[in-house]
Amino acid sequence: MTRWGVHYGKRYKEWRAASAKLLEVLDEPLVTVPCRVEVLFAIPRSKSGQLKTPVGDGDNYEKAIYDLMQNNNWLQDDRLIVSAHWDKRFLPAGSDGYTQITLWEFTGDIEI
Repeated sequence: MTRWGVHYGKRYKEWRAASAKLLEVLDEPLVTVPCRVEVLFAIPRSKSGQLKTPVGDGDNYEKAIYDLMQNNNWLQDDRLIVSAHWDKRFLPAGSDGYTQITLWEFTGDIEI
């Protein structure tokens, strides 16, 4: 965030554009009820393979997914997410990475 607005890097802009195109072809109803979300980020290991965990903050990946779903009419508002879980996993070097998103209607009690 800068005083001129939000700055998105080149790779993030490219990811958003490519992901939005993928969401357009899927015929999913707009989520308008409280929901639970599980996300798996499957990230290819680098050829050197020295890292123990995939690069990138999982919470930043997670927020990008929620914004993408909301901006592309999959999710009415990300405030409807009342339960969430994410995992980052390595794939073998040279594999295509992917993100798997699972949504369920939240039927539990929201009040404590």
